[in-house]
Amino acid sequence: MAVKLPEFDVVHKQKRCGNDLAILPVYNEMPMLRLIITALKNSYSGNVLVIDDNSNDGSFEFLEKTKKITLLRNGKNAGAGGVLLQGFNYAREQGFHRIITMDSDGQHHACQIKEFFSALTKNKVDMVWGTRYPAGFTRLAKSFQARQQNNIAVTNRLNEITGWGITDSFCGFRAYSGKALEKVHPTETGYGMLLQFAVLAWKAGLQMIEHPVPLIYLDETRDFNQNFKDAKIRLEYYFSVIEEVLHKES
Repeated sequence: MAVKLPEFDVVHKQKRCGNDLAILPVYNEMPMLRLIITALKNSYSGNVLVIDDNSNDGSFEFLEKTKKITLLRNGKNAGAGGVLLQGFNYAREQGFHRIITMDSDGQHHACQIKEFFSALTKNKVDMVWGTRYPAGFTRLAKSFQARQQNNIAVTNRLNEITGWGITDSFCGFRAYSGKALEKVHPTETGYGMLLQFAVLAWKAGLQMIEHPVPLIYLDETRDFNQNFKDAKIRLEYYFSVIEEVLHKES
């Protein structure tokens, strides 16, 4: 069943250059956004899709003046997963061959995009997912320990299901082949979309590998929205997303 996503405006469109696409969701990311866009342009020469999820902190006004990107502006907030679904829809419609998603808060280095795409092609896999814990989970600052414990629990559950041996369930720095996006159609608009995608991809027989990325948290005060702060509630939600996909008939 198709998911209903917010209507959006195409503010401006980049002239297409090749078959690679970087998707950058944005929601209130000033002033970090200026650095992210600069780094992206300096290290990546492909197509860039920026989706502003109804920001109100000046992010959209900055992006509106930014050249050589395709910019979509949501009429209302689509959510952490919903905005990525919009990006996936765009990639399918435009027929891009290699797609990468990255956060706009400074956690991901644009200079690694080439590494992700190279790993995708060289290893002939459908997906390359970033991992911040390639050697195992390290102890984080106190403000992030509950988040990490949830990651461990969810990662263990996904490995029980898929046998993939992944080490990080929540890193948003991920590369996909066009084939992967054609075969997998998530519907979850919340934070659990990446987990829904994982189980759907496994059910579809897709292959994935991980690629190490730095563990970066530039703003330790940043947190989930008010209704999602409780770690137990988040974990229950994550597991419910996984189990729903797992037991749903194809």
